[in-house]
Amino acid sequence: MASIRVPNDDEMKLMENAGKASQERREEAEKERIKKERIETERIEKEHIAKERQAALDKLSGKVKEKRHVNSWLSTNSAL
Repeated sequence: MASIRVPNDDEMKLMENAGKASQERREEAEKERIKKERIETERIEKEHIAKERQAALDKLSGKVKEKRHVNSWLSTNSAL
């Protein structure tokens, strides 16, 4: 008949420590993943805001050019 070996106290402590270390590594990896996701999300949001600002500036500069063109046309035609 086979006997079942029960770990002694030192072996139990080693197993507990290994389990704790493994859990700590998993938690640390999860924190790193969350941090990277947050950084990536912030980068995407900043890019989006920059594109919106640039589009608004382009739109404004287009209006300014349009007004200059109209003013130029008016001044040319009013001189006639």
